[in-house]
Order: sequence, then structure tokens, then C-alpha cells
Amino acid sequence: MLIVEGLKLARRVAQGKAFDSYRGGEVWPDISATDDDAMADFVRRTAETLYHPIGTCGMGTDLMGVVDNELRVRGVERLRVVDASVMPTHITGHPNSAIMMIGEKAADLITAASQTNARAAFG
Repeated sequence: MLIVEGLKLARRVAQGKAFDSYRGGEVWPDISATDDDAMADFVRRTAETLYHPIGTCGMGTDLMGVVDNELRVRGVERLRVVDASVMPTHITGHPNSAIMMIGEKAADLITAASQTNARAAFG
């Protein structure tokens, strides 16, 4: 698990001589988490995302595009991504209103698709 490798690296850095005068006892994870399984367990229990992950599920028509221009996940039926991950880059302000507009647009797209499917089914 890549995060476990990062945790090991962070521990090695913190043990460096440059930190000798600042370092106290390890608090989190517990110092007893020394093997990969214990560290992976710690990561599973405590990992979370912060700061509005953006651009992790890009929209596009090229091979790197995870979703199309209607927020549908390529190759997966009836699944859309409706969050900041479809935004290509972080905006300069707080992304809340932009994310709300993505949700509004998705609602319109889903409603239109539903109406189209109903017309096709019932003539």
C-alpha cells in the first residue's frame, strides 16, 4: 500500500538528526504499529480526504477522460461523477459554488436522460 510506504518515509524523516531537538514521542500512529499490516490497519481506520480533491476523475474526449461531457463514467452504465473531481484545475476561490453548479447541471442531465428514456419506452 503506497500510503504505508509514505508513513514509513515520514517516520524515517522524523528520526533524522535535524529533528533531534524537536522530536518527542510518536503519537500517531502508535509506535507499536511497526509492521506493514499494523500500519495498513491504521491507514484504513484514519485516512480521509481533505481540501476538495479536484481533477482526479477528469472529463474529456481523449483516452485520459474518465467521464464524458454529460458526467457519465466511460464503460460503466448508469454511473456519473458529480463532484469536484471532474474539474480540470482548482479555481482561485472556494470551490463550493462551482461544485453546486456541477450538481445542478448533473440534475438537469439526469432529468433529460430520464425523460428521453421514458419517451423511448412508452412512445
